[in-house]
Amino acid sequence: MNWLNVQGLKIRYFVQGEGNNIVFLHGYSFNIETWLSINIIEELSKNYKVFAIDMPYGLRSRSDKFYSNNRDEYADFLNKIFLELNIISPIIVGASISGEVTLRYILRKYDARAAVVIAPSGISEIEEKLSEIKIPLLIVWGDKDDLIPLRNAYILKEKVKNSQLKIINNAKHACYLDKPDEFKGYLKEFLLSLEK
Repeated sequence: MNWLNVQGLKIRYFVQGEGNNIVFLHGYSFNIETWLSINIIEELSKNYKVFAIDMPYGLRSRSDKFYSNNRDEYADFLNKIFLELNIISPIIVGASISGEVTLRYILRKYDARAAVVIAPSGISEIEEKLSEIKIPLLIVWGDKDDLIPLRNAYILKEKVKNSQLKIINNAKHACYLDKPDEFKGYLKEFLLSLEK
């Protein structure tokens, strides 16, 4: 594990591999270890430079925390992390709150090649702007999500023209943990489609 200082906060991150940048961002109840537990970082690091970052929110994040009612501030903070780590044109994978932060990051016109959002929160707050997203977007949702309504997946798919939607059956909010192999399969297909 590594640490960096951003705006006076200590931020923990993990990095492995070489190649184009992929960044994994955890949900509110999780941290870097969540991604390590399903081996996705190890698998992708054979072809990509893979980062996982403990964001300054969440129950288990080891990073110093700050709290804001304005989620755009988290998107701005994410951009500062990327600048510190020299992460250029990343493919961002964000779950739940980090999915929302990822969408806000894109809407604020920060640098990204593509994104994967897993049952992002806060869709209703940014729904009118979603059509501004032009980069490739993979949307992943569990059909048994009991936190964020599945209908939000279809709203997001309708608003973002350059998007794909994958529904994971018999999976809850953290669908990538309930069905990791299925999630990894969809993610790898999406990454391959970006190379064409």
